[in-house]
Amino acid sequence: MTTYTGVQSLAFSEFCPSVTLECGQPGDEYGIQLATHYVEKTLHLEALVPESGIENKIDLYHTIGIAKIPEELDFSFNGDKADIEFVKGIETLNFEEISDDTLLGKVKDNITKPLIVINEEGEDIFDNYFSINDNNIMTKLAIVPAMLTTDKDIVRQDCLCYLMERYDLEQGEKILKDNAALWA
Repeated sequence: MTTYTGVQSLAFSEFCPSVTLECGQPGDEYGIQLATHYVEKTLHLEALVPESGIENKIDLYHTIGIAKIPEELDFSFNGDKADIEFVKGIETLNFEEISDDTLLGKVKDNITKPLIVINEEGEDIFDNYFSINDNNIMTKLAIVPAMLTTDKDIVRQDCLCYLMERYDLEQGEKILKDNAALWA
């Protein structure tokens, strides 16, 4: 998914390799150290050459959608009664690959679509990744929730999380080869 406006890596991706690093909350000292280390190490590279065996060392994901909660529904993360009651500890699934048939929460009887999941084309893909079974929100496919938050203000202002899936490294290698001339 590449439709996020205002992301520097998106602007740079038009003419050079670029990344967005997720390093925690603003001001988090450990996150700052991680980002600084990454930038310093990258600046000292002599070339962007994939090292042998890298496919065994890297997990590469891409965003498939953004999950939001409809404005008219209330929700809880702590067991309080609400239209949507997410499982306690759902934030531990952040950046973890979760399998199909994973329970994420419960919904009231009349709720059939507790999340709006929008892909890059602006389509709602909720039904591709989730189902409601006996009022339980269940995953249909393996996914990775990213930037999953239990901060209700952030959920309302932005989103519950992004959904990612593993990126096929063979496809990534093809893209690298196809664009090698741009990087030379």
